[in-house]
Amino acid sequence: RLYFREPWFGKENGAPGRRVFDVSCNGTMILKNFDILAEGGSQSIVKTFDNVQASPSGRIELSFMPVVNYPVVNAIEVLAY
Repeated sequence: RLYFREPWFGKENGAPGRRVFDVSCNGTMILKNFDILAEGGSQSIVKTFDNVQASPSGRIELSFMPVVNYPVVNAIEVLAY
């Protein structure tokens, strides 16, 4: 699970479109042009991704790539099933 909440942009200093980014996991795009404000406004957003497989070396690699301004993530939760 990835947890997001916009820490800076909002009604007083920005609007949707001020922070947009992509997220990939193990080289696969899982969020494209993700905009926290456009999706959740001032509310927290939780994105859940099922069936994520670790690499052969046991790693889960997340990449946050900017489109507009810098990406932000507030928490990452990994659960073993």
